Amino acid sequence: MLLSSEAGELLALLRWVPNAESDAYGSQPVPRQRLAEEIGDVGIALVLLCDRLKIDLVGAMRDKLEKNRAKYPVEQARGRWTSSES
Repeated sequence: MLLSSEAGELLALLRWVPNAESDAYGSQPVPRQRLAEEIGDVGIALVLLCDRLKIDLVGAMRDKLEKNRAKYPVEQARGRWTSSES
């Protein structure tokens, strides 16, 4: 629940920022500081969850990236919004 709550706080900072404007918004000092604080909270919550479940966070990310590479080869998936299984 902590992770979801913190991710929601991060989302709330960006919810009404149009996608095309998000990079510029995030580079402004005040929003950037607020975003960094919320990202820090999300990171702490994720590390705490991994510690509790005895999951190696970096290993889990590495494994997921490998699965994604196999499932979505660059030559088939780049620039497409549909899955390679469609």
